[in-house]
Amino acid sequence: MIMKRNIFLSLCCFTLLFFTACSNDYEDATSKHVYGENENPYLKLNTAAQVEFEQSLNIRKATSITVNLADYASLFEEQMGMSVDAVVSGLESGETVFYPIDVTKNEWLKTEYNAGTGWYFNSANQPCTADDADSRATVSLDAAARTLTFALTENGQTSGLALEVNVGFAVNGPDYDDYTRFTFTVSVNDPALVIRDEYLQYAGTADAELADYASNISEIFGMTVDQFIAAINSGDVLFSLADPATGEWVEKGTALIYYAGLDGAVVDAVNFATSAEYNKDLQTLVFSYNETLAVDTYGQISAGFVSANDETQSIRFLINYTIGPLGR
Repeated sequence: MIMKRNIFLSLCCFTLLFFTACSNDYEDATSKHVYGENENPYLKLNTAAQVEFEQSLNIRKATSITVNLADYASLFEEQMGMSVDAVVSGLESGETVFYPIDVTKNEWLKTEYNAGTGWYFNSANQPCTADDADSRATVSLDAAARTLTFALTENGQTSGLALEVNVGFAVNGPDYDDYTRFTFTVSVNDPALVIRDEYLQYAGTADAELADYASNISEIFGMTVDQFIAAINSGDVLFSLADPATGEWVEKGTALIYYAGLDGAVVDAVNFATSAEYNKDLQTLVFSYNETLAVDTYGQISAGFVSANDETQSIRFLINYTIGPLGR
């Protein structure tokens, strides 16, 4: 009888402790975390609050994207319960905030402006300093005009570059759960530079037919492909070799075939890694490799065409190549 009584008392104590613990856990789980001054708030995912701009920037025509915030007035009202004017003016009073978003950590980045009323971003889509060699773009707010502008820096005006920069406005509180987010997914295109990654496995050459780049030729030289070929034949346009790293022309119109080492520098016809040839009969650029190269060898070569009278008129091919097991 005593044993049964002890067991009963033990069960009662256990039950009391269990419900007390559950009560504390429930209270902890439902209470809002108050972020400190140096903490980056968690980004509560809300696709309805996100505006995405996916665009390819041809740097010969445009290097920036400007967004009129008034076009998204209804979104600000729905997600933040505020007008565009109230959101922008709230930045001064502290009622609202404007910050970058780190999607890799899924959090807001509480960082000071370093590009007027915005930030510089690097190729990893992270805020960086103005003098960072890897700075690629800026995003800034014009409070008076109520516009948001994404702009490529000089370093960002590189063909083949891809960026995805996120910024947002949020109601300033214990968290930033009421917000409007802007995502700029931008690829950079320069018609004067064609970048190709070649895995030389099944064939020993990488070919570039001029007819396939008619739009590039038209935009840069103002010529049709036939006119362009005639200009090459007359010497008005020169087949040339360039430094892959700097893009500077190192041989201009001196040959129809150039031999280069793995770094793209000029070498002789015996010790070359790759060659760049302009085949007049096929109107094609042909990049060939030395069959003695080992599997997994990586290298670069750059060649193209430049006006004999104006170097700003040029089209350059940059070939990043890797030798595959069947490419020997």
